[in-house]
Amino acid sequence: MDAVSAEGVKKTYSFSGLRQPILDGVSLTVKQGEFVGLLGPNGCGKSTFLRMLAGLEQPDGGVITVFGRTASEGRVGYVPQHTAGALFPWLDGLQNIAFGNECSEGDAIDIAEEFGIGKYAHAFPHQLSGGLKQLFAIARSVLSAPDVFLLDEPFSALDYQNRLLVEERLLALREQGATAVIVSHDIESTVLLCDRIAVLGSKPTRVRALLPIRLGERRGVETRFAPEFNSVSKQVFRALTGLAGSEVNAVA
Repeated sequence: MDAVSAEGVKKTYSFSGLRQPILDGVSLTVKQGEFVGLLGPNGCGKSTFLRMLAGLEQPDGGVITVFGRTASEGRVGYVPQHTAGALFPWLDGLQNIAFGNECSEGDAIDIAEEFGIGKYAHAFPHQLSGGLKQLFAIARSVLSAPDVFLLDEPFSALDYQNRLLVEERLLALREQGATAVIVSHDIESTVLLCDRIAVLGSKPTRVRALLPIRLGERRGVETRFAPEFNSVSKQVFRALTGLAGSEVNAVA
């Protein structure tokens, strides 16, 4: 079953009175239980596309569905790239985790401890570093157990240890059958986590390549040291850097 379906998605913005096409017929499907990564250059529309999957923006053309419903009706766990807007400034960390989740205080405490942020449970967002805000936003999304995780640059503010922690948690969710779309510039983490990677070109953007990631079903953070991991990462790197404006044949 398709968890996410995007067909011919288009988006245009106006800059200084000029209309600039951003997305030009982006099509992508994500099956239930699949992790799909989105890689591409800065400004190509990855975050815009993710916001449309979350129902926060409307496409100018094309159709998006989440488990057969419109994107705005989908039950998604969206974590934005800029975490300053992901947390409510008048709520402390624990209250932010619990917001919108039908959970006990104990559940919120448990997930905070799981992400190593329990000692900051009663700190307010302005008292937290960017990395800690990111951990709180991801923890809230995990606690909500959405149908689809939509993660925009989930590692951008994290140190190496916390990146490994989040990778381990996402790998566990993947093994449990979760579904996710992950926007990133980090080839290594994207290869580790994902079943397929969609490479987007410069705007106006289309999917230029769709690459299967064949590393086996059971993965851990140490998988990045396997010989085949390096080979797959090189394939993704070449697709990302060698497009030269031409479309690469998609691989299902």
